[in-house]
Amino acid sequence: MLAVVSCAPALSVGTRQTPVQWDQMVASEEAILQVAPEIQRLNHSVLNLQLPDESTRGSFGDFVEVLDLPAVDLATRGPLGTVGLTPVDVGARRHVSWEEIALWRPLLDQVDYFEHAEFHVIRGDLLLDGSGRLETDVSFEALARVAEARIWLRSELTVTWAAGPSLEESGPPTWRIVGWRSGELKTMSVDRPL
Repeated sequence: MLAVVSCAPALSVGTRQTPVQWDQMVASEEAILQVAPEIQRLNHSVLNLQLPDESTRGSFGDFVEVLDLPAVDLATRGPLGTVGLTPVDVGARRHVSWEEIALWRPLLDQVDYFEHAEFHVIRGDLLLDGSGRLETDVSFEALARVAEARIWLRSELTVTWAAGPSLEESGPPTWRIVGWRSGELKTMSVDRPL
């Protein structure tokens, strides 16, 4: 299930907003709704322990700017409630071709399966630079099984989408992921779902 927590640029209470700002907010919200099916497909992809899998590889542009997770320690041997934090090195950005993209391998290689895993759009903004790009803040929550342990996972990331041609006349654009910037990954060993 997809949940959109908040969508467009924050509009200050008590200040006058121009029609241009309202149009920008509406356009951002419409774009978020247009990428919602792709987010749903990413949920299935990560449940398959591949990001992307073959069904979602087409959701990515020819080249993607990637800031991926580094080595991940899931702390499966600590007592229940052991919290872990995996920071991301912002200097580790790289450009990856569509054919070579394999995200979150340091995490997914350790997971036996997910009891549940979901991406959610928190907010998104159409960039005002004329690039036709949508930048979304996305959360990821999951409950992973690793050996006999259950590990709760939480992360936030920024996904940038590029608008492409419509598949139908006068229809909405197609959207492809052109940026994937992972944020820190929080983990906690648990004995039951949170």
